[in-house]
Amino acid sequence: MPSSMHAIAPDGAPLQARSRALVGTFARPCERVGNSLRELPSPWIRSRPRLGDKLCAAFPKGSLVYLTRSTTALLALAWLAGCTSLSDVPPAGLDLSGEWVVDEAASDPPPDVDAIRRREDRRIARGRQTDPTASGAFVAQDFPVLAATRLVIEQDRDSMGVYYFRGEDSNYFDFTWGKRERDFWQVRTGWQEGELVILSERGVVEGTERLRLEDDGRRLRVSVSVDTGGEKVRSERVFDRR
Repeated sequence: MPSSMHAIAPDGAPLQARSRALVGTFARPCERVGNSLRELPSPWIRSRPRLGDKLCAAFPKGSLVYLTRSTTALLALAWLAGCTSLSDVPPAGLDLSGEWVVDEAASDPPPDVDAIRRREDRRIARGRQTDPTASGAFVAQDFPVLAATRLVIEQDRDSMGVYYFRGEDSNYFDFTWGKRERDFWQVRTGWQEGELVILSERGVVEGTERLRLEDDGRRLRVSVSVDTGGEKVRSERVFDRR
């Protein structure tokens, strides 16, 4: 463990001697993975809970973690490196093309947009939420797989087009392997360990979608994680090939 980062175990025993050159540090218990870096002064760091996940997971539960500015920068670079580890080349024989129908019993329900709006109204009234672009009320619109009952996917060597159907409504999104901008979103799409990963970012809002085939290609599982800064949406949607 570098001298600029150390932890104190819950019982008070030091895991490593504290650096004497701590500038711009923070300390808080790692009571729950994902919260450790949200107290840092940098909005760029606060908006990326996966950095906190990796940091807190490295220490015993309840540890106090101290972090210098230099170590924060290193963690930020590590996070960026992880984001660029996606391949632009689909694995051989892995094709998501086809028509897919949701298995409601195996899937999480769509997010309750009305409940999200009520929670956001309370945060706005208390002055805890001021960024209108960070609203979670549009999560099902920005990530339509969360509510779709049917998908039609057309995949080729360089890209994938997806039609999302819900009743009479439908949306179409095009995903090109690599980086692109779509409606103010920065989108990175690529392959990682047999999964298609879609990373979307707009301001403080971050979303991750992971698509993987199961049951010899007869089932498609989509894992969705969205963090708006005020709302966290986690969902698993399962679709069967028609």
